[in-house]
Amino acid sequence: MKARGLTIPEIVLIGGTRVALGAGIGFLLSGRLNKDQRNAAGWSLQAKTQQLYPDTGKFSALISGRQIKTLIEIEKTPFFNMVRTHTVIGFLARPVHGGNYEPH
Repeated sequence: MKARGLTIPEIVLIGGTRVALGAGIGFLLSGRLNKDQRNAAGWSLQAKTQQLYPDTGKFSALISGRQIKTLIEIEKTPFFNMVRTHTVIGFLARPVHGGNYEPH
């Protein structure tokens, strides 16, 4: 394996995309996305799994390394970009971060 140094912004970007994906999955589980959005996420995951590994029936049947590769590929999709954008906006809109401030 070839070693490559990463800059701080690159590390933050990589970490941020992983956090956004986790938050997006959390939204799916917590019911914050409507049924159509949840279905779109599920079908995107299934489609990408079938595209990369046509011999595998579903994402949960993949070994860990293949699951990670599939999720990394999904990070490049418009759906993931939408989930990441809404996650960041929602996070920064919290009053603790200075958003939605209502003086008393």
